[in-house]
Amino acid sequence: MGFEKIESTRSSSKGYSARFKKTKTGGVLRISSAGVAEMAIKHVTYNKDDTVDMFYDSDTEMVAITKGGSLRVTSPSTKNKTLVINSKALADKIPHEVVEYSMDFSNSDFEVVLVPIKPKDVPIEIPFG
Repeated sequence: MGFEKIESTRSSSKGYSARFKKTKTGGVLRISSAGVAEMAIKHVTYNKDDTVDMFYDSDTEMVAITKGGSLRVTSPSTKNKTLVINSKALADKIPHEVVEYSMDFSNSDFEVVLVPIKPKDVPIEIPFG
């Protein structure tokens, strides 16, 4: 009989691990505290003042991140463990004002791939009569 270690994962009450939002001066990619916890389980850690490279796939609208680049990681709060990456170039690529992402760690070329969460299908109401 083999035992497998059970890892504790903090789940996001908001249902996403990262969120991108366009601003007047560019865009902000915020990795939630749940996303930071997911990354830690996969042994991927970004700290305040680390630098990263980001890549964007316009077909899938996925964003990939890897350490050691020109974009600086910041941490806006010492109270919670969120991370922020500011990028005007990413804002120019992403066609939406706000995008929420889940995380994928299966791509060997990147440390983290952010997969956009599609809005839930809204049921179409058919009027009677």
